Amino acid sequence: HTPQQWLGEMLNKVTPDALSPLPGLLTNHPDPQLLDDLRQQFIYSLLEQLVTATNPFHERIVNFWRDHFIISMGKTSIPYMLFDYEQRLRQFAFGDFKDLLFQVTVSPAMLTFSDGRQNRQGNINENFSREVMELFTIGRGHYTEKDVQEGARALTG
Repeated sequence: HTPQQWLGEMLNKVTPDALSPLPGLLTNHPDPQLLDDLRQQFIYSLLEQLVTATNPFHERIVNFWRDHFIISMGKTSIPYMLFDYEQRLRQFAFGDFKDLLFQVTVSPAMLTFSDGRQNRQGNINENFSREVMELFTIGRGHYTEKDVQEGARALTG
């Protein structure tokens, strides 16, 4: 399946009267077997896309960005987040780096992976802010602790 087909199949499983899609996926205690099945389907769809792509160069660039802005399926366990993240990488792979960085930064997958849920006004989590500066953009030694703190404060919303 392509990622689009995979998402379509998952969305078809949602009943109109359900308050949350695919019961268990958006909770803290999801069905482990269902999540494992969805992850396997997602991985399969990525591999199929890589092999059957009409533009292999685009796939290589997306893979480059996937390796640069890395997230973990173990920590970002909600398949919808993974699909959304993949779509952001695909859409902005050849665009302006600033736009790509913004899309990655505000994606639910990256915010979950970087513990963004723990980032609160008055109790900021500097982890992601530091990673954006050190790993994703300007590199170690080119920012101050004040820069990290202000970046984390900006990410609190």
